[in-house]
Amino acid sequence: MRRRYAAAVLGVILIVGAKEYAQQPTAPGAGGPAYLDPANWGSVHPTETDNIVYATVPHIPNPSAEASPNPGTPNGIRTPVPNTGPAGTLDMHLDVYQVPSSKPTPVVIQLHGGGWIRGDRPSSSRSFAGFFAAGMSVVTVQYRNAIDAPAPAAIQDVRCAMAWVKRNAAKYNFDPNRIIPWGGSAGGHLALMAGYAPASFNPPGCTDQPKVVAVFDMYGDTNLVEALTQHGGSASVHQWLGMDLPLPRENTAQAPKPAQPAKTAASTAADYDDTAPVQPPPGQAPRWPEPTAAMLARAREVSPMTYVSPHVPPTFIINGDSDHSVDPAQSVELQKALEAAGVPNIHYVVVGGGHGNFPPAENTKGMLLALHFFKDHGIIQWRRLGCPDHLDPERMRADIEVHSLDIGSPRGAVSGGVMGALVYVLEPSPAAYKHIALHERPRRFIDAKARSMLITNRASRYYEDQLQNFALSNSGATRGFRDTVTVN
Repeated sequence: MRRRYAAAVLGVILIVGAKEYAQQPTAPGAGGPAYLDPANWGSVHPTETDNIVYATVPHIPNPSAEASPNPGTPNGIRTPVPNTGPAGTLDMHLDVYQVPSSKPTPVVIQLHGGGWIRGDRPSSSRSFAGFFAAGMSVVTVQYRNAIDAPAPAAIQDVRCAMAWVKRNAAKYNFDPNRIIPWGGSAGGHLALMAGYAPASFNPPGCTDQPKVVAVFDMYGDTNLVEALTQHGGSASVHQWLGMDLPLPRENTAQAPKPAQPAKTAASTAADYDDTAPVQPPPGQAPRWPEPTAAMLARAREVSPMTYVSPHVPPTFIINGDSDHSVDPAQSVELQKALEAAGVPNIHYVVVGGGHGNFPPAENTKGMLLALHFFKDHGIIQWRRLGCPDHLDPERMRADIEVHSLDIGSPRGAVSGGVMGALVYVLEPSPAAYKHIALHERPRRFIDAKARSMLITNRASRYYEDQLQNFALSNSGATRGFRDTVTVN
């Protein structure tokens, strides 16, 4: 029943998604932002600094994880380095990929997956190339897995890594007011908690936090209370919460074997996505007792859904509709809660996609859509196609004069018509979308529905695409006019 419900809800989401994001985002023409063309993603070479100790934290025994099958070690991750802290402690490391920039850069904080019980920072940065091309630095974070400490230790470690980013902003040219946590599976859950959880999760010494301006969640758990009672992901949740022990095996004569093997050597770092909860061999999956009231309370405490409010950051969600590790309905429920709270969000569903390891084309598409989302919320900035050179978005005034717009321009400057061009000029400030007063002359050329979308706070690639579908009654009438856009 649970899976049938998920499929039914996803059917609705996919219909909406077909309207919003069914087409592959197109590469820009001449003069457009280079990072919208994946062919340019390898052109930016960041300065890399590895294995920085951001905190030394206690090892906390976790019998729930210790009694579980060996999770194995995935390929494509950092080689462990010797611990330098006192006995009973663990050094937590991060890697910095600093993009060249004359101004402080936004920072993506990458959080690996692995069911909270295995994994580490990726050993290659190739999967971050889209971020680099968009002028975003990346910090990859090691956190205590379940074998090192039960919940909420991983969340606390992430918050300490974020505090480190703020403390070292000047050294690495970070903008501490533009932080984007990002992760898949358990990393997606931690990214959501990094952006949503209250200050009570900040450990001593990590209370001075940077500003999270968006969250990028890929198929992460959002409601651990539900995950405890559903098939698939419940074992990893039990292991991480650390409040009970697996029941005795029904077939004690069978010798234990390692959990699923890591990826083969044929896998590349560019495809690194080894984020799924560990699936033990058949017959060796641990059985767990029914969760107690205390365990359900802890699960609720570490669930992103608990903290959804109008104050959480804009959230971009990706998941597959055939995910058998994390119920796709969890992403649906998160998106519905964000909508009810008035939080800007996009939920992109990969049709036929499982728990990550999407086809390369889908990974590229997901990155492009995420970059558009960040642009729409003022996190990354560029001068759009067709914007006159003197209209630098970073120095944009409230009143902007637009001269001689021409939808037939050979530069393809005004592909969406008059209204599209005006939105291009106003980007990337989200505040500009709240109230836009337009003179009647350009207004009459566009459908009323499109106009109503443009004056909301969520103007995005969707509206740009929609504008291309609204034909102007007389394209020649737009030539040579002059109008003023006023942002109230």
